[in-house]
Amino acid sequence: MLNLLVLPSLRKWVISLAQSFSKPQKVHLLTILFGVLLRQAPLTLERVRRIAGQRSSLSALTRFLDSNQWEPADLWLPVRRAMLAEAIGRAGRRPQRVRWRKKKGRKVKRIVRRLVPVYLSIDDTLLEKPPASQHLEGFAWHWDHNQKKSVWALCVVTVNVQIGGHVFPGAFEVYLPRKTVRQLRKRHPQLRFVKKTDLAQDLLRTFEGLFPRDRFSVTALMDSFYSSNKILNYCRRQHWTAIAAIKKNRILDEKRVDHHAQTVASKAWERVSVPNVSDTKTQTYRVVLLTGRLQGVRGRGSVVISKRGRRDHSPKYFFSTDPTLSVQEILARYAKRWHVELDYFFLKEKLGLGDFRIRNWGAIRRYLTIVCVALCWLQYYRWQLGDGHNTMPTLAETIAHCRRVLTQRRLRAVYRLTQQNYSQEKILTKLFADAA
Repeated sequence: MLNLLVLPSLRKWVISLAQSFSKPQKVHLLTILFGVLLRQAPLTLERVRRIAGQRSSLSALTRFLDSNQWEPADLWLPVRRAMLAEAIGRAGRRPQRVRWRKKKGRKVKRIVRRLVPVYLSIDDTLLEKPPASQHLEGFAWHWDHNQKKSVWALCVVTVNVQIGGHVFPGAFEVYLPRKTVRQLRKRHPQLRFVKKTDLAQDLLRTFEGLFPRDRFSVTALMDSFYSSNKILNYCRRQHWTAIAAIKKNRILDEKRVDHHAQTVASKAWERVSVPNVSDTKTQTYRVVLLTGRLQGVRGRGSVVISKRGRRDHSPKYFFSTDPTLSVQEILARYAKRWHVELDYFFLKEKLGLGDFRIRNWGAIRRYLTIVCVALCWLQYYRWQLGDGHNTMPTLAETIAHCRRVLTQRRLRAVYRLTQQNYSQEKILTKLFADAA
């Protein structure tokens, strides 16, 4: 009954990308993807099987996740390539702009090429579990800044990609503390400890060479934790613009940035209005723009000191490796990081990224990969729904549309079975096989 219930576009998309998978593996993958997309309560494999109306046993889905016959990269890399190709193809090459300037008393035509903006946003999220679940591999104690305490969780570092308005998760990896690596190395000898900032840089390396300088302008966005000298210098070597929040103790021209803020004259502060990501509202800030060399970072850059009002005694500091950007451009680009938070909301609250109850480390990574693939498909389907329309639907509207399509397919199936004089019990059996 899987062919009856699964959305045709999802089935076609998965089969075209998971070419290295066998037919039973594709069926299990579609089953889990379908359960993730229609999640309304915390997921279990049994609930996934019932949502999809799948006749296969629960142990078959468990073996599919525990099996070493496929690696997360076997699924993720084709999906990522397809998403990048689709987003780049939709963004395309921006139209050229003609400028005229005077030279020796005559007008000279100059063609200015408009580059496609690309934003790579680095961040991490915690998948919290009760402390009693000590048997889950890869979990450790991590500091949660929102709760102001340590929590038993799994830390996932991600890079969100935005190409010309098209957004999707571009890379992710699980961060394992040193102690956790030592514990897992008994069963997984290939594991090595990697610092979180080095892990983020490794994720950025996967985008090298994908965005030629003559077509794209790449901006890496990060919070103060990831604004290390190593990552900032790496972005400069790649000719990417890095915009990052920095801590108040960073040194600009041999002076702390918070000391710069204290010595700035009142008349030097100016008011700027920055639009939000959706361009529906604007927020006004009092800012000062400083130019200089940040200690440990090559080349000159700009530091924006931002306050919400005159009485704000805790300003925020933002650094840009491109000193030619204005205050509005720096803050507007940094606001693009909000898409990362939206991704985390849908991954965790709507798709069940942290719902797994699997002990095996390999099975956990496979489950995380499948949930990220589900979000990629939602974004891909969202782009298709937006073709020919002035506004693109939101992810929430896309999920609602998928459920409406599924309901319509079920009603049509019920109508056909009714015309064939099937009894009520047989109709329910065909629609929800093995479902309770």
